[in-house]
Amino acid sequence: MVYVIIPAAGEGQRMKSAVRKQYLDLLGRPMLVWTVELFHRHPEVAGIVLAVPAGEEQNTYALLEKHGVAGKAHLVAGGADRRASVRAALLALPPEATVVLVHDAVRPLVERSVIEAVMEKARHGAVCAALPAQETVKICREGKVVATPDRSSLWHVQTPQGFPRRLLERAHEAWDGRTVTDDCQLVEMLGEEVSVVRGNPENIKITTPVDLLVARALLSARQECANLPWQPESQPAPPPPSPPPSCPGMGVGYDVHRLVPERRLVLGGVQIPYERGLAGHSDADVLLHAVIDALLGAAGLGDIGRHFPDTEAKYKGISSLELLRETVDIIRRRGLMGRGVDATIIAERPRLASYIPEMRQNIATIVGLPPEAVNIKATTNEKMGFLGRGEGIAALSVATVSPAPVKE
Repeated sequence: MVYVIIPAAGEGQRMKSAVRKQYLDLLGRPMLVWTVELFHRHPEVAGIVLAVPAGEEQNTYALLEKHGVAGKAHLVAGGADRRASVRAALLALPPEATVVLVHDAVRPLVERSVIEAVMEKARHGAVCAALPAQETVKICREGKVVATPDRSSLWHVQTPQGFPRRLLERAHEAWDGRTVTDDCQLVEMLGEEVSVVRGNPENIKITTPVDLLVARALLSARQECANLPWQPESQPAPPPPSPPPSCPGMGVGYDVHRLVPERRLVLGGVQIPYERGLAGHSDADVLLHAVIDALLGAAGLGDIGRHFPDTEAKYKGISSLELLRETVDIIRRRGLMGRGVDATIIAERPRLASYIPEMRQNIATIVGLPPEAVNIKATTNEKMGFLGRGEGIAALSVATVSPAPVKE
């Protein structure tokens, strides 16, 4: 499972503020809340461990709870510096954490695509987000330039940084007391390779009053752009969709998988803590598979096996959220759009009620529906049959589609 560590115990002396920088207001919410929300809403993130100033654990949790982002959070007392805070959080990770991302509390503008790129590579080794240097860098000593390194090999490193859990633990255990400024540096000191994925320029580290002003402007512009009814002129207009074919308009989907050891349990794109997971070629998310089949059936486009066969290696281990995105694209190319989804999960264990709102939001976001157009229930099989014995989990879904409006 993927866990995120957020070191948030720094004093922020360069900010010259009576309030620690991670708690400063950013468009009506504390900066830390924006940062935590990035990972709280991500379906692949199972938990978030924050290292906060000693004695502030309870107050910080209440702050996160007030803004609705405390569900995955666990708070610990941070250390004297960043390395010590990450180490404290690392020691608090649960056994099921296998991949660890470390992200600065004061980088609330990282894009989701960067998080996902780091997350993917972190399953196989150390990785950091970074951007190539755009300006000439000089090495100076006592006020004089002593060298000019080749800019083509220089990168500005950001966070998140990602690691297999055991590699990050080894790096911290081997620390020899030297000053380090990020966790990838600790891994480098082990002699291990560190990969780089391209970050986003807006992912600034907010450490000074000017940074805070820039962040407010960037975040405000991002929110305004999200509400615009038009696209920038630099983007070509998409071609008008072809007339929709005749189709059923309503579809039914059903899927079932066995529960087995040493597999993650993922339902509706949400990782559920449980001793077993569902066996399958992909992540075996029975809920999303049922929804996909229902949408394809409603569009008269076959079933999930036709579009995403389990004989193709590219679908091995894939998140079913990606399969749902592709399904929505498939029906949109036929001039159709989803109108509503209803689904039922059948499972004796574990209890799922607390996870349903997030499942609902995941499906609504991808299909392009308001949350109230998606309904999810969970029930048991009253201890009858293989489902009642807890040998597997099933899901049933009904979906409706209709012609998409033609853009003028």
